Amino acid sequence: ATDGDQDAILGMIYLAAALGYPDDFVDMVMRTVIAFASADLGFPDLYRTLSGGERIFVPKMGSTWGGLTPETGTYKTQQLPWCYSPGYFAPAHYRTFRDFAR
Repeated sequence: ATDGDQDAILGMIYLAAALGYPDDFVDMVMRTVIAFASADLGFPDLYRTLSGGERIFVPKMGSTWGGLTPETGTYKTQQLPWCYSPGYFAPAHYRTFRDFAR
């Protein structure tokens, strides 16, 4: 699943809590959260150019998969064009990542 990496990091956060937040493990989890969030936001490919020339920000899902894919061209999709499931964003996961980072 494209959102499996979010699930894995959430598990790491739960494990950190179960272990009493050992410094070395918390450090590893934070590095993982930062690396994942950077990739998941689509760095370095943050924008797509639409057929009319307009550049738009495209949030990415787990492992930078998907996001506003057209019917033809380099980024063509075999799914429903210009759509993706909002469930891939796993908003509760991201709130947990935020809270862990505090």
